[in-house]
Order: sequence, then structure tokens, then C-alpha cells
Amino acid sequence: MWAYAKLDLQPDGAALGEWVAHVQQGHARTPLLAADLRNCDVALAKLGQDTAWLHPEQEGEEEEAAVPEIDTIREKLAAKAQAAAARRQGPA
Repeated sequence: MWAYAKLDLQPDGAALGEWVAHVQQGHARTPLLAADLRNCDVALAKLGQDTAWLHPEQEGEEEEAAVPEIDTIREKLAAKAQAAAARRQGPA
């Protein structure tokens, strides 16, 4: 698919349908890696195909977005730093 999209060529409709179905089935079993997902998204869009199935909405995604991962990491690092400082000070 990517080669056709890169060359601005349109493959046979039946072949394209089979390719897309094959990628959809594989993606459903094991999600594509980020780079492959981007390339597939670009290629399908250039070939005039639907790409919504590449980015399914997951339940709870909105809740997770409320606290960015970086903030969680910062909180853990701060807690570790406080614990280390308390150990260095020793018993009071």
C-alpha cells in the first residue's frame, strides 16, 4: 500500500480491499507500532480509504488524559527524592 501511495498510483480495487482487510485483521490481533500506524494512516488516506479503524476510541481514555503521564512520573520522582532526603537525615 505504501509504495502505491508514495508513487501516487491507485491499485486494483479488489487487491486494495484485500490488503486493507489483512491489515485490519492483524491490527485487531496486535496493534501496529507507532511508525507503522502513521505510515498506514498516510497511505490509506492517499488511496482514499477510511482510516478511522486505525484509531479506535477506548473507554476511559478521557479519564486518563486528565492526568498526563509526565505528571505521574514527576510525582513519583518527587516522592522518591523526599524518601531519600529523609533517609539521609536519619532518625530525628
